[in-house]
Amino acid sequence: MIKYTVGFAISEDRRWVVLIEKKRPFWQAGKLNGVGGHIEENESPLDCMIREFKEEAGVLIKKWDLFATITDDKTWMVHFFKSMISQKLMNSCESKTDEQIIQVSLKDKLPSNVLSN
Repeated sequence: MIKYTVGFAISEDRRWVVLIEKKRPFWQAGKLNGVGGHIEENESPLDCMIREFKEEAGVLIKKWDLFATITDDKTWMVHFFKSMISQKLMNSCESKTDEQIIQVSLKDKLPSNVLSN
């Protein structure tokens, strides 16, 4: 079973959220999603979330709250996390790879390319 994490860093005033514009896999290309990735062997979901956010957004956030886990019971499992962060930390988020772009978006005015399903 392949396991993943997805995290949503939300500003303390609950107005802003950090999202990532994906370039792959093809079905996510050009869409916005939470930051996350594949859980490595012998890695906990929380440790994966901390590592992935640091790698992809350049910010170390240690406090993540698990709010949902979804699985198809056979091939994949996704752990969803959220973290409330300061505006200063939010402003420090930046893209760390050429394969994706970090965006800080107003939560109430999300762009039309947010990944659904």
